[in-house]
Amino acid sequence: MTAVAPTLFDQPVTRGTHRHNDPATSTAAAKATRPALDQQRCFEALDANGGRGSIDTVCAHFADIGVARDRGSLSRRLTDLETAGRIAKTAETELGSRGRYVSVWACVGVESEGRKTA
Repeated sequence: MTAVAPTLFDQPVTRGTHRHNDPATSTAAAKATRPALDQQRCFEALDANGGRGSIDTVCAHFADIGVARDRGSLSRRLTDLETAGRIAKTAETELGSRGRYVSVWACVGVESEGRKTA
């Protein structure tokens, strides 16, 4: 009987995980990731913008607070928040900073700026 090597998809990825043969810089980067904090900051960005906004809203918020994150990473955090039921994609789109239309997200079930959202 041959043992099958585990794959990336066998277990959920947890904070600080990395491949054992990765260089030290990759190991340090994996340990420094804080997706839950970034999710909270993404939610705060939408909430501060009246409970709705796009990826551009979130990117601008991160720049304003001096936290450097790439757009793809923040997009994943928005998807995580949607999966958790904290935000939802609206039917709206807006012209993004890259000249393409982007989805507008809304906070779900919270009071924001005195208005009930989604």
